Amino acid sequence: MVPQVLATLHVTFAEGSRAKAFGLYGAVMSVGGVAGPVLGGVLTQADLFGLGWRPIFLINLPIGLCTILLGRRFSPSPEPTAPCARTPSAWRSPCPLCAPHASPAVGPC
Repeated sequence: MVPQVLATLHVTFAEGSRAKAFGLYGAVMSVGGVAGPVLGGVLTQADLFGLGWRPIFLINLPIGLCTILLGRRFSPSPEPTAPCARTPSAWRSPCPLCAPHASPAVGPC
């Protein structure tokens, strides 16, 4: 997911503030790389509710919820684009998850 995040930062921020955004991204990733294993070790040793190592996955719930809420609050809304060209019905897949693999690329969509 790192390439998608870096591309989003590149597109979202103007030339003047882009360096600050990339610097902040680097700092957050560095702190997360150190704090993650430490927090995982603390949660494992705490043995919350007698569940052993399993509560380490519960830390993702508040972090994910905060990320969604803050993202909705501070992310700019996307600019409207032209409607995409439709693929021929012969190339459509009945499974939406399989569609990118079964359909040929048509236009920028």
